[in-house]
Amino acid sequence: MGLEFLVGIVIGSILGLTGAGGSVFAVPMLVYGLQLPAQNAVGISLGAVAASAFVGVLSRFRRGIIVWAPAGIVAVTGVSTAPLGLWTSRRIPEHILLFAFSLLVFMIAYRMWHETRSKASKTGIINTAVQQSKNLIVMTEGGGFLSCGLDKRGVLLIALVGLVTGFLAGLFGVGGGFIIVPTLIILLGLGIHQAVATSLVIILFIGSSGFLAFLNAQEQMPISILLQVVIGGVVGMMFGSFFSKYLSGATLQRVFVFILSSVALFTFYNSVHGIVEMYMTG
Repeated sequence: MGLEFLVGIVIGSILGLTGAGGSVFAVPMLVYGLQLPAQNAVGISLGAVAASAFVGVLSRFRRGIIVWAPAGIVAVTGVSTAPLGLWTSRRIPEHILLFAFSLLVFMIAYRMWHETRSKASKTGIINTAVQQSKNLIVMTEGGGFLSCGLDKRGVLLIALVGLVTGFLAGLFGVGGGFIIVPTLIILLGLGIHQAVATSLVIILFIGSSGFLAFLNAQEQMPISILLQVVIGGVVGMMFGSFFSKYLSGATLQRVFVFILSSVALFTFYNSVHGIVEMYMTG
């Protein structure tokens, strides 16, 4: 077990803590650490994320904190666009792809940081209690499950989020949690722990869809690397899920923002350096 296993540990640990972010670390680590082509890194990342998310869903299912309606809508719509995102990624130069990836992560991190500083964040978003927000969602609890009723506007918005998330998951090799978690918090007013649990269900389906598309298009699969990353991801998810129970919503949200910002800076620097070299030598 080497760096591949460590990459998996990072993916699973961060995914278990925040419901997102593990895969945004994975792609740069696989590209710059293991010198894999970006397209291979995307596929391996999706496989590890899907396996890790499965383990996380099992633990959250027993705690009854998954909100199923938005999870189902985003999962179904996201699965349909993940293969398209993967197809697109194979037609974009590697450094351009990573540059766009870093900009997207910057935007998400900024939005989440703004929410942690806002009054809504302090009084509602980090509250793990069931609540109503913007008339889009009404929660009811029963039998250990959280269910909700969405109006038509809410369904359309969540479906649109799913389409975009699935495409970006395939394009950048991410599970989509770094989009899903902020969306569930900002749009629906979920607490961070509920958003993480719901995000993992969505990531499981979208990640699996993108990974299957990768397998179908890949002529040679680096099985050894894939297995080590997946095993590390499962182990990391167990650690992350365990420690997430003891962290407040505010702490988790700040960890999420810090992770996104760090990844965005690292990827931005390396992608710009690669673009400059590409044009100077071309």
